[in-house]
Amino acid sequence: MERLNREYIELLNTDEEASEKFWKLDKRIRNDKKKCGVQTVKELIFSKIEDK
Repeated sequence: MERLNREYIELLNTDEEASEKFWKLDKRIRNDKKKCGVQTVKELIFSKIEDK
């Protein structure tokens, strides 16, 4: 997740228009959510919340 955050920050720090950065980041996040590692972390977080 930390790696993804750094990559998102790099994307946001480009010289493109704000709207272009927004839509690129939106697409990137939607695609990253589908990846196995991201799903695993999300499931781990939800399981910890349910244990409380």
